[in-house]
Amino acid sequence: MRSFAFCILLVLVFAAVRAEIDLGRYKRAVFRACASCKLTKLPELEKFVVEELPLYGVSIELDGGDPSLFFYDAAGTEIERIKITKLSHSKIRSLLTERGFPPCTLR
Repeated sequence: MRSFAFCILLVLVFAAVRAEIDLGRYKRAVFRACASCKLTKLPELEKFVVEELPLYGVSIELDGGDPSLFFYDAAGTEIERIKITKLSHSKIRSLLTERGFPPCTLR
């Protein structure tokens, strides 16, 4: 019974360490879209990008392409790209928070 409990504890510790390592790999988030084409045709997303994304520390680059979030590691290598045109605002918030970008609160 003690060895079983030890194994369970070991698995939980490994999972916690693994989660911390994964969270630490996301160092920078960037939102990219084409300002004149896609974003202006999606007024709710445009409002979210302007009003909320900066609270998460996300850089905004309007240089082309479908509205997407890009995630980079410490070396500047892109590690994930997510198109957000069909995602709800709450899903976008969750994606950012899960990747280590919680919202800042202004005082």
